[in-house]
Amino acid sequence: MQPAERERVEHLLAEMGRLNDQLSVVHRATVRELALTRHQLSTQQNIVDLIAVDHSPQAAIALAQYLLDHGQLDQEQRDLAERVQRSGDELAALSAELIERVRRH
Repeated sequence: MQPAERERVEHLLAEMGRLNDQLSVVHRATVRELALTRHQLSTQQNIVDLIAVDHSPQAAIALAQYLLDHGQLDQEQRDLAERVQRSGDELAALSAELIERVRRH
């Protein structure tokens, strides 16, 4: 092999190595993104399943919190979800107070 050809081959091998490294970075990022998406879809499905089976205030509160954290809400929807969340917090506080009073007696 001529020196010029050898230099060209070495250059191509180095370039292939660099491209392989870049491809590995992109692949790892894609795998992470897919795992995150899978987790988000699983979380969404868990909340939907909870509400379909459990019509309790806790299910509504969980949905409101999820929507506030992950939903693309307009202002009216955000206000309603925040109202549900505040009501849930108040319900939890009242429940805790009631349990505490029962325990004292």
